[in-house]
Amino acid sequence: MASLHSNEESELGFYRSVNFVKNYTLYKIYNNSKQTLSLLVGLYLVKKPPMFKTKKLHALFQCVLNFIFFLLFSCQSTNDNKDTPKTITQSPKIDSSNSAIAKAFETDTTSIENKIFVFSTYKNNSSIYLKIEREYGNSFKTILVDSSYTTNNSAVGFYDSNNDGYDDFNWYKKWQNHAYLFNPKQENFVEVGELHDIDTLKVNGKAVFFKNKFPLLYLQNEEKDFEFMVELHSELFILNDEYQKVSFATLDNFGSLEDWNFDKCNKAKSVMVNCYVPPYDGKYNETSIWNSGKSVDSIFMKSNKFDSSFIVHYWRNNYKGLMKYGQIFKVRRDKPLMYF
Repeated sequence: MASLHSNEESELGFYRSVNFVKNYTLYKIYNNSKQTLSLLVGLYLVKKPPMFKTKKLHALFQCVLNFIFFLLFSCQSTNDNKDTPKTITQSPKIDSSNSAIAKAFETDTTSIENKIFVFSTYKNNSSIYLKIEREYGNSFKTILVDSSYTTNNSAVGFYDSNNDGYDDFNWYKKWQNHAYLFNPKQENFVEVGELHDIDTLKVNGKAVFFKNKFPLLYLQNEEKDFEFMVELHSELFILNDEYQKVSFATLDNFGSLEDWNFDKCNKAKSVMVNCYVPPYDGKYNETSIWNSGKSVDSIFMKSNKFDSSFIVHYWRNNYKGLMKYGQIFKVRRDKPLMYF
């Protein structure tokens, strides 16, 4: 049911408690009746001296209004039908029926293992969120809701981001793709954070495995261009049996933009490259999508030398010493991800 405006919502407070309000249409009749009676009482008071403008008169007016509204309610209650919309009786909750409290403005479907999955994004004047539903027989059930979703420099969609044959849900925010990997055992999506353009680390042409089981993966991503440098970062990680990302380290040149490094780097056309290990914090605020952790290596080098080839070479030469730092990556968010 569509949420009421704030002034109407406050007026409904008393009547909810005594179960007077039967439906929204009746409330509008009540509101219009109140305005009419207010006008009549106002005209009456204009002709009366101030001594009559008392709280008792206001109370009498409210009682008369409540009595009229009660009569309207009694008549309505005997003529209900299934097409009459019901009034909100409690704060709306985000669930599979919440499409009524906010309008869907983007949606798409995919088929995974002969089941249909649907994502939808919703918004109204005060909130925005996305949800994913799964097919159950002839109906759909909400399995995931993300209330941290935003449309700011954002796009969403289904595609296979970890190359395992299953479509995943992906939220592209700013310059990064953040993935919710499909877990076939749970028939749901696991949030892993940034995940795109992944490759397997190889030494002498052979894939490197963590604990002889999980391929060691890395991603790299270019972002803003600052003329003397282009923001570039990489992450070394695995995806475990639960479709979680276990991160070992990140490598980036973001330190070049810090106040104490910027002038030096700009003049020398160089960058300050740092390798960070988990646990990570947000680089710029608590929920920043960029990672910062303990720096275990720092390199000052020419900007054009810090590229994809350097990153691959760095991971090949240093991955063994970084395996001890592995931790399941925790996505920083201001609102919890909800599963159903």
